[in-house]
Parts: sequence; C-alpha cells; structure tokens
Amino acid sequence: MKKGFELKQLEWIVFVIVMIILFFSTQTYFGTANYSRIYHIDRYCMLAFLGVSIVANHGVIRYKSKDLLTIKIVILPYIFLFAVSVFFYMTNHRASWSSIINTNIQAILVCLMAIVSYYSLGKGALKGVLIAAIINYFIYIVTCIVQYGPLALFQAGSDSKASRLLEVHEVTFVFGILIVYLLISDYLKSRSVKKRWVVLLAVFCLLGFKRILLMAMLIGIIVYFCARRAKKPNLIIAISVIAIVLSLMWVFLCSSWDLLTGISIKFGIDLAGRNWIYSNFYPYYNFSISYLGAGVGYVQEMIYTMSTMVLNNHSIGLHNEYMRLFIELGFIPYITYFVLIWPVSIKILYNKVGYRVALMYFVLWIVNGICIATDNLFTYPNFMLAFWLILITIINETPDRSGELAIK
Repeated sequence: MKKGFELKQLEWIVFVIVMIILFFSTQTYFGTANYSRIYHIDRYCMLAFLGVSIVANHGVIRYKSKDLLTIKIVILPYIFLFAVSVFFYMTNHRASWSSIINTNIQAILVCLMAIVSYYSLGKGALKGVLIAAIINYFIYIVTCIVQYGPLALFQAGSDSKASRLLEVHEVTFVFGILIVYLLISDYLKSRSVKKRWVVLLAVFCLLGFKRILLMAMLIGIIVYFCARRAKKPNLIIAISVIAIVLSLMWVFLCSSWDLLTGISIKFGIDLAGRNWIYSNFYPYYNFSISYLGAGVGYVQEMIYTMSTMVLNNHSIGLHNEYMRLFIELGFIPYITYFVLIWPVSIKILYNKVGYRVALMYFVLWIVNGICIATDNLFTYPNFMLAFWLILITIINETPDRSGELAIK
C-alpha cells in the first residue's frame, strides 16, 4: 500500500512538473513560443507522463460505463477530423502527409493525456493544471514588477509594455474557463472550493485582460443561469444550431476584405491586423457549399511557407479557428464537425447523464466557441488539455455524484 501511495504521489508530481514545462514552453515574452518546437516538447512530456502513469497504475486504469461515454464525447470528433483529413490527402494532396499526421496526432495526444490524467488522478489532475498555471503566471507578475514597478499591474488592458507582458495567451484563457466552471458548479452553495482560489483566478484573469474572454465568460454564465431551470435540452440545442449558422456567417464575413474592413471602420472595431492575416488565405479557398477542404494541418503548413505570416521572428496563427476549420474541412464536413460536438453531444449527454451536465458542457463550449472566433485556442495544447479535463470532470462528477470541484 505504501509503495502504491508513493507511486501515485510521484505520478501527480510528474504531472504538475510536466504542466509547468508545457505552460512555460508557450510564452512569447520569454521567446519560447515556437509552436513547431512546442509540439515536439509536448509529445515528449506527455509520453513521459503517460509512461509514469502506466507504471503507477500497474498497467491498469479502471473505468465504468460513464467513462466510456466521456471518451467517446472527447475523442470521436477528433477521429472524424483525422478521417476527413486522410480522405482529402488521398483525393487532392493539398496538405502533406506529415502535416496531417503531426497535427491530428498532437490533438489526439492532448485528449489522451486529459483522459488518462483524470482517470488516474481524479480531480487532482485539474488541481495540478491550476497550480502549474498559477506558478507560470506568478513568474510573469514578478517579472512585470521588477521591470516596470508594482503600479504597472494596474495597466492591464492598455497598450503598454507591462500590459502586453501580462497578457499571457494560454494561461489567461485557462484561468477564464476555470472561473466559469467554478461558478456553474455551485461552489458558493457547497463551500467546497476555497474563495481564495476563485479570487486569485479572477485577479489573474483581469491582469491578462483578454476582452473577448471576459465577454465570453459573461455570456456563458448568463446562458447557464437563464437555462438551468429547464428540464429538456431543446433550448440549448436550438442555441447550438444557431451558433453553427453564426459561425458560417462569421467565416463568410472574414472571407471578404471589403466587408470585414468596412464594418470595422464603420463601428470603430480594432481588428488588430486580423483582416490582413485572413487575406493571406483568400487565394486558397472559396466560401461555397461545393468547397472541399485540404485536411487538418493544411493552414499551419501554409503559414510556415508565408513570409507575410511572421512577427518578431515567429510564425503567427490565423487567429480564427472557424475560418481555419472551414479551409481545412470544407463546407459539409465543417458543419458535420460542429453538429457532432454541439447538438449531438448535448443530446447524448442529456439522454445518458442528465440535463445539467448537458447544459454545463454547452456553456463551457460557448466560452470556447466565442474565443476561437478571434484566436487560436484549438491549437493551444495546454488550454485544450485544461478544457478537456474540465469537461471530463463535469461528465463524471456532475450532478450524479458530488457536483463539486475539490480544490482546497
């Protein structure tokens, strides 16, 4: 028993260390945000943790029927993306085989790490992510104070150097999604979560000051409290279908320089150069029902070949996951993918687990879904690991069991 306890403790410590390394490997300020290198580091770190986990569990990870449901909800959409990508490679060869394999395997590996870490460590996995993220961001706060003084912390949201230093992409989004999870988990009623954690997360999230994240969090929380008294998922399924239509409208808007730029000028919206970024891909696709994609991995492969997609010696992302997926999947597979992860998954969760789980699942997807309209969250491995961990926790812990997040 003692040996088993020590192995489990070692497994959790290794998990936290791996997460600290992964978070630090994606930071622009310290010059580590080279995603072609990050994905290699991720693979080695994740495989190292999976190896330790296998040893700690003596090669056996026990699961129940609900666990299989969780795995299907998380993994099957990625299997669909991989299958579609292979089909496009075989038919049009627009993306290289190595790009398709590397991109899809990377995403699936993140899912597997989330699944294994939860079923091996339980809620300790989510606590480990939180600790790693806080340690990472604390280094940024110390750096900001040393360079610009303590008052620089109040410059969050401005265009100052201090504000840009504190706007840590992946970590800020992780803080935001954790806050939403804690709020919709009724922690205020159960008192199972120490308030200091929530306050700390809120402060860090405000220091990071991602405007779209703050808006997404607010909308997600409003949807939850408006829909939580319903007994059937009809309303949220309808909202999810509307969201798919809106995402297509967004892709259409972003596919036209004149429309996007004209609207931004008319309403005084700062696109931060995104219209210019999107225009780099106009020659490689068209917005139509008949458009066929090139496979997941194509956009990033093209970015590496474009001299216009480089900033401060680093390749920049498309900053629009809807547009990226449309280019890579094509019209029909794009719709199919979002139907799978939204209305279909909501209906399955309602039938198999219950309405509250389906609602919480969708609310977290609302937050993610709004943010991916102008950012690269699907390609952020650390954020997606945290996101999947939260969803897995929701499906397995709410409401049939505790409905609480045991961070103490």
